[in-house]
Amino acid sequence: MMLVDSSVWIDFFNGRANESFDTLAALLEEGAAPLAIADLVLFEVLRAFSHERDFLAASQALRAIDLVAIGGEAIARSAAQRYCFLRPQGYTIASPVDLIRATFFIEHHHAFCTMIATSSRCRNCAGLGCGGAKRREALHRTPLAKRTTPG
Repeated sequence: MMLVDSSVWIDFFNGRANESFDTLAALLEEGAAPLAIADLVLFEVLRAFSHERDFLAASQALRAIDLVAIGGEAIARSAAQRYCFLRPQGYTIASPVDLIRATFFIEHHHAFCTMIATSSRCRNCAGLGCGGAKRREALHRTPLAKRTTPG
């Protein structure tokens, strides 16, 4: 399963071609891999539309994509704990949604193959790319009272 980030969907709906756009378009056309959209990403994408007609069309199109709930109490507590752990080390995560998404990926790493994203901030936060070993290590070392695992 591949989760698609809001930045990719927004580029896709705006017709901004880039590598992630091309990957998403190919996956949608070929149906080669199951795609999903996180609930908070759905919110981010749909709030970007300024015209109701476009909002409704995108909303309808995204109904065909599996929805994954990435929040909940355990993830919220874990994300807050990560934030409090990282802040004194000099890492400030600007977007709460990015941190919740990153926490979901860290705690459910075996449940999803990858995330298609253009935002380096999101990849950095999730420890999925260019963030550097120090930040990824800090995110994964966060002391957790209780790790969640998919049931």
